[in-house]
Amino acid sequence: MTPEEQIKAFKEKYGVRVKKTLNEVAKIAAEKTMNDVIKRTKEGKGTKGTLDSLSKGYIDFRTRWEAFLSEDTSPSKSNLTATGQLLQALYYRFVGPRFFIKVNTKNRDQGLGGTDKLIEIKKTNKKGKTKTVGYKSHLNNDQVREYTEKAGREFLALSDKEKEDLRKFVADQLKMMLSDILK
Repeated sequence: MTPEEQIKAFKEKYGVRVKKTLNEVAKIAAEKTMNDVIKRTKEGKGTKGTLDSLSKGYIDFRTRWEAFLSEDTSPSKSNLTATGQLLQALYYRFVGPRFFIKVNTKNRDQGLGGTDKLIEIKKTNKKGKTKTVGYKSHLNNDQVREYTEKAGREFLALSDKEKEDLRKFVADQLKMMLSDILK
């Protein structure tokens, strides 16, 4: 049998099961990655290490609305979980054999204290003193994600180590599942 005929015979015999296995491994990897991102973020870590500390003004604000904080945080804990909605809005989407972790923009309730008071609006007077004059409201989850990333608090991307761990995890899963098929 020629190599082309061998490949054709292999595809006919195993093609559907291999494709199903690849899809299953991709789903497992996507769920694991999303859960790892959520866990890392709740621990106060971003893609580049520990997230920056919260400002005193924001800690004071969170203290006033402590009853509305997520159970995963405290007024002074820097872990992107003021209300917990941003992390709860994560989902994964497949494009071909690749997956992407995305933020659902439609499922955000009002934020702390009944309004989305997550971004301080500051005003500087003529003497150069800065004071908080209010908070930007009615943000969707993607806007909150964008704001946090612009502030240097990136959490959705993967670090080089996380990428390597994911590659090893996928390779191990494929070896295990394909060995069962090819027995």
